[in-house]
Amino acid sequence: MVALKSQTATLALPEDKIVKLWAIAGPSQGTVWELSRPQITIGRAGGSADIKLDDPEVSGLHCAIEVRGDAIL
Repeated sequence: MVALKSQTATLALPEDKIVKLWAIAGPSQGTVWELSRPQITIGRAGGSADIKLDDPEVSGLHCAIEVRGDAIL
């Protein structure tokens, strides 16, 4: 049996770049977050997400962003 490599093992912020996330619409429009980790979650205010949005259209834990070198997923 072959051991599978963890999918999170390839997560990494680029060493020579700063990764930022901008809200371009909605109640948080204009807000900028600088990513300090290669995986962050986004969700509604009051939840357990890393980035909390005060927007009724967003679920408690809405999505995750992963940075793998120069790729952002």
